[in-house]
Amino acid sequence: MSSCKSLTVLFLIFCGIYFIPQKLFSQFHNREPQFEHQMLLDGMDSLVFYDIDTTGNWWAVTKPFSNRYRMYINDYESPASEDLTFPVFAAGGEQWAFFGIFNSAVHIIQNNGDEITETMLSASDFGEIAYSPNGEHFAYTYFQNDNEIIELPEKTITVTFRVGKLFIDNSGTSYTILGQRLNKYVINTDGRESMAFDSIIPFGYWHNRNFVYAALSGNNWELYNGNKRLTGTYSNIIDAKINNDGTIFAVLVRLNTGRSRAIVFNDAYWEPVFGRTYENVWGLALHPTEMLYGYAAVEHRRLFVVQNSTEYPAIGEIGKPFYTYNGDELIFVGVGEFGPYINVNGRRTDVRITLFLDDVVAKKPKTTTIAWTTNVSLLVYDYVKNAYFVGFMCDRMSPTTIFNRFTQKYETLGKIHNRLYLLSCGL
Repeated sequence: MSSCKSLTVLFLIFCGIYFIPQKLFSQFHNREPQFEHQMLLDGMDSLVFYDIDTTGNWWAVTKPFSNRYRMYINDYESPASEDLTFPVFAAGGEQWAFFGIFNSAVHIIQNNGDEITETMLSASDFGEIAYSPNGEHFAYTYFQNDNEIIELPEKTITVTFRVGKLFIDNSGTSYTILGQRLNKYVINTDGRESMAFDSIIPFGYWHNRNFVYAALSGNNWELYNGNKRLTGTYSNIIDAKINNDGTIFAVLVRLNTGRSRAIVFNDAYWEPVFGRTYENVWGLALHPTEMLYGYAAVEHRRLFVVQNSTEYPAIGEIGKPFYTYNGDELIFVGVGEFGPYINVNGRRTDVRITLFLDDVVAKKPKTTTIAWTTNVSLLVYDYVKNAYFVGFMCDRMSPTTIFNRFTQKYETLGKIHNRLYLLSCGL
């Protein structure tokens, strides 16, 4: 009899330790998303532009009176300006900068994470703002009549006939620009010019401070790492991406045979890694740190999204594949004969609600939710439970919806008349 009582006591203890926490976990896991909204601007001025950056910074431009503009970035409010540029944000989100014209003088306004500085420039016009891929270094350009001045972290240079983007490396000590010489183009890295080409597509810095680019001579494209030619010749460069560390470079090319393929470069391999050939490829996505990449491909009228050498079948029309911010999941949205669907790491699930290919979809990693902006609100959809949730209603929305890795919330912007709101949803 005492043995039976002991077993009963043990069973009750087991229930207390296992079943109750499991029940509590289930309640937590199944709770509805928590929506919030916060008024950012009170509508006193006309709202001209507004958006939210992938780093979680929101910004807006208002028109306080005729021919004057004011910039808002998070808690910052600029003086009234005769003209200004959209802000540029560093990769980590802690730094940003933009140009403004105040009292007929060109200024650059910069937030370096600790303080906001406003510098008046001896300039006839503003130019470009550039951050290093790791977000730690900052450079900008402005014009003095026909000369362009490039202000780098450690030096100032003057150039003419520069075209395209300004690049600086992760150390902040090397720069690359694209120059035009009559009808030819050169890559200029730290004052050293390459040979002249018919066209050049710049990509970014390799970890050893060499610059990676594609160059066209006649009808043939070639890939270069510094002065070193990497592979053969191609009829076209379809897409290319290099990660912020400069350790992985992926490119989609069209071969001279008319077929297409992916090629990936990494110092861990003696030779480039070549993907299989397809009739056509597009929409390259690159993992932020690992040698993983994805793209869309067509072969014999069959549509795939390829991750490295693995093919995920797709139907209908699809959007460009993308990785979550941490690279955990490769995602693409499609619209087939029976409606929209989402594919996460090769697993397809129908979306039983209206979703278009041009909707900007955000996803929190390791959850079964996605979010996007409708005409009037932020929508969060659980594609496994087929449940959707809608937040605060507005007159008009920003097309950009993000998953903010810092707040762990889905976020977007909406406006009612000239009032601006931050709409968010935590899970």
